[in-house]
Amino acid sequence: DVDVPIAQIGACIGTKEFVGTLPQWLQLRTPSRDTVLYPEVAYPTYEMGAILAGCRAVPVPVRPGGGLDLDAVSSDDAGRALCLWVNSPSNPTGAAYTRADLRALCDVLLKHPQVHILTDDMYEKLVYDDFQFATPAEVEPKLYDRTLTMNGVSKAYSMTGWRIGYAAGPQKLIDSMIT
Repeated sequence: DVDVPIAQIGACIGTKEFVGTLPQWLQLRTPSRDTVLYPEVAYPTYEMGAILAGCRAVPVPVRPGGGLDLDAVSSDDAGRALCLWVNSPSNPTGAAYTRADLRALCDVLLKHPQVHILTDDMYEKLVYDDFQFATPAEVEPKLYDRTLTMNGVSKAYSMTGWRIGYAAGPQKLIDSMIT
């Protein structure tokens, strides 16, 4: 339920490569801001992407139900953070963030306006029961200009070999990705 202008969407050759290279394309790094936050229980590409970009990779503990425990991130790491990866439903745990999880995440992120939210939504269509998928920007519209969402066709449509993905978000981040 979010309208995104076409200029704020960029295509990528598969999303795994995109995740692995995104920190270097963001062009947000400064000497005082060099940290990529990512879920402690996650596939290794979030950490490796940060390392390949010359950034500090800092894992964020995962709460028992699946949400991130951002309160456990040190104030130094939060102050140096460029971005935070969010993955729901999670790979590899399968845990999906509830709206309450996302509201808690948004409340913390509103206190750190320098942090961009990178949502890896590859598994959004693989949810069961009455779960309602949402992104941080849907829960908190004030985060729209700081949220970059990526998705593709490999998981939801069983088209892994096609290498089709996209990112949608703030013009500045899309421009840094495609130029």
